Amino acid sequence: TIGDPAVRFAEDPVRMLRAVKFMSRLDLQASPEVAAALRSSADLIQRSAPPRVLEEIYKLMTCGQAGRGLTMLLEAGLLERLLPEVASYWQAHPEELAATGRAVDHIDRGRRRLDNPMLLAALLRQPWRARWQETPDADPAVVLENLLGELPRRMNVPRRDQAILHHLLLTELRLEQP
Repeated sequence: TIGDPAVRFAEDPVRMLRAVKFMSRLDLQASPEVAAALRSSADLIQRSAPPRVLEEIYKLMTCGQAGRGLTMLLEAGLLERLLPEVASYWQAHPEELAATGRAVDHIDRGRRRLDNPMLLAALLRQPWRARWQETPDADPAVVLENLLGELPRRMNVPRRDQAILHHLLLTELRLEQP
């Protein structure tokens, strides 16, 4: 950042997501001041417009270093503020989060060809499957809806993307268990 990182992040909290994206993509380490400002300013991200935040998450996941970027979001405390529905799962399984990001990187190769519902599915798949396995008699679609909660409305996910997300995840189960 130019100037005091805490001031810059307070002026526009989306800068935190951009900082993580650039550090990931360019394989940079945060200075101690920037790292401290990321952690201390994480709550401010909730003041940002949801469409801007969602777009930055998508950009982070298609920057070619999603594994590193998602791990950095987790470490900075941003993931729990952005996606509280799934953050606890990822906090307990950070290696799976990094592997998920690397899988996205492998598929996309930094070309931004994965569509937004696929990126959301990558973030939601493991937490949803874990929750469904806790109650295997439950309808997977209901478990998915319960997991999502307010996320689609809070993050301003378009209805079309929500429908595709549901279809992607539920189709995977149907293919595994015909």
